Amino acid sequence: MSKMEKIRVSSCCTREAVATKYQCTYCEGECEVVEVPDSGKIRYMITPGSIEWEMNWAGTDPDWQSKYPGKPEKEMIFEQEAALALLLINEVIHINSHHWKKEWPEDARKSTALGVNCSDIFAWGCADSEEISVDEIESLYRMWKHNAKWGAALWCMIKRREMPQSPVADAMRKDGVDLGAFQKEHNLRINFYSGCCLAQAKFKYETYIAWCHEKGCDGRPFDAGWWKGWDDFSKAHPDWEESVGKQTYARIREQFIKENGWEGEVSDG
Repeated sequence: MSKMEKIRVSSCCTREAVATKYQCTYCEGECEVVEVPDSGKIRYMITPGSIEWEMNWAGTDPDWQSKYPGKPEKEMIFEQEAALALLLINEVIHINSHHWKKEWPEDARKSTALGVNCSDIFAWGCADSEEISVDEIESLYRMWKHNAKWGAALWCMIKRREMPQSPVADAMRKDGVDLGAFQKEHNLRINFYSGCCLAQAKFKYETYIAWCHEKGCDGRPFDAGWWKGWDDFSKAHPDWEESVGKQTYARIREQFIKENGWEGEVSDG
């Protein structure tokens, strides 16, 4: 007969031989105790106690102060591995290779990279992540634990020193995040995507209004569907984008980069 080990797993883990069930204080649901042949000691569940626990140094030995100099009587221990596992399970962190490090040797580029998911936070339609180091796991975990919806995004904002794109910023404010105070505290730059788009939109609006004045009309206000007027301008000037627009956009983008602290981080092209 094979040796049987009893292992606790979450209820979403499919196992055939379910021995008993118990109430899990972590997920507040019903978890399972299963029997797995020849399993050894395998852990399938992460609890808060797996990540943070109190070490009682004074209780380890009567002579603890000389054996563990500099230690307090009690100390909270943070387990990076367990925190990382929970962040992976919840898709806060994902695994990648270093494929973008073109200057690295091929073997090094194949090594494991950990990235914090921030897709669509800084720009639409953008598969995006911020690389995280081992010594940053605790700060990410604590921000995510404090705010499971926006904590990881806020962490990425600090790391990148950038505000989120405008629609995301609006959603965060709606959920009670004080972005004004957060931006000031962490010295965050204006969002690159929203900032560039706004600068280009203002240029197009000025072009449209000048055209309207030439025709003897005022044109639409900027905050009241001006792009409908821009459609009229585009129909009247079908070659404008190729002859004027593209070159001007590149110049506006370059100016935005220089004025908002993005030099050396994004291409001027």
